Amino acid sequence: MLVFGMTGTAGALALSTVDGAWTGTTGGYNVNYLSGVAVAYGNSLEDQVRWGRPTNQGQSGLGFTGIAPPDSFFDINEIFEIGQLRHFNAPIYAGSNATAAFLTISMSFSDPDGLDGVFDFTFEIDETPNEPGPPASDDIITFPSSYTPETFDINGVDYTLQLLGFGDSSDDLIDSFSSPEGGTNATRLW
Repeated sequence: MLVFGMTGTAGALALSTVDGAWTGTTGGYNVNYLSGVAVAYGNSLEDQVRWGRPTNQGQSGLGFTGIAPPDSFFDINEIFEIGQLRHFNAPIYAGSNATAAFLTISMSFSDPDGLDGVFDFTFEIDETPNEPGPPASDDIITFPSSYTPETFDINGVDYTLQLLGFGDSSDDLIDSFSSPEGGTNATRLW
């Protein structure tokens, strides 16, 4: 999961929209971008980037869906979820894989009004050889050890957002996740 923490002096916050767009890859054969794929999570629309020369199960790739709308409420200094990252681990031919994917996430808040941001993230992808049995076939998705915090001033109040990690909950954050071969695997972004 990716997580943002906020600091400031105001009260509760309301995150009203979260959207993501894949903007490119490092490597990858026949890279395709899909927008607005229907999913049963968050804002119900996933943006995907797909790559690779498939063997028989389609292309590998990543998808992102924002948590809001509807509004998501949390307090200052509380870790909050921003969305879901999915990895599509399909067997593809060697040399057709991407080694990184670039995601831009846009967030808008209804409270405080005017707290909006656009954030760019790079996910590294270790597309492992398709050998029988885990963990050899598991692909690994990671992000750098830290992202620079973003600070905003809204009506004299400083807000800082910082990416913290992947995870099933804010209590168990990691900087990479393992995605078993032949499946669609998801983690939350905080």
